[in-house]
Amino acid sequence: MAELFEGRDFTDAVFWGVDLTNAKLRDVNFTGARMKNVWLVDVDIDGLVDRLVVNGVDVTEFVNQHDPWFALRGMLRPDSIGRPASSAGRARCCLGCVLAVRTEQSGQLRAFVDGLS
Repeated sequence: MAELFEGRDFTDAVFWGVDLTNAKLRDVNFTGARMKNVWLVDVDIDGLVDRLVVNGVDVTEFVNQHDPWFALRGMLRPDSIGRPASSAGRARCCLGCVLAVRTEQSGQLRAFVDGLS
């Protein structure tokens, strides 16, 4: 079984020659990360994008223009990741917004209180 890393702080860590094939990364903060000589093949990224540069090209605006959830992603800031107690209220609020949008898209707008229906 693969090793599970949960709630770990790898700030300023250096990974050299690491194989992350089929790795699952969730609620991970890559602010300030630098990736050199990496292979990004069949990679799916879903999250807040700000100042994303790929091979010297800033693709942030392109990505955000085509992301239907862009307005809601800004509610989950990277500084809250890894601190569930301080981000619980924010997460409930964002969940409520996501549910409201999904419900509105189906034509059945519902009222939400404190992020919960």
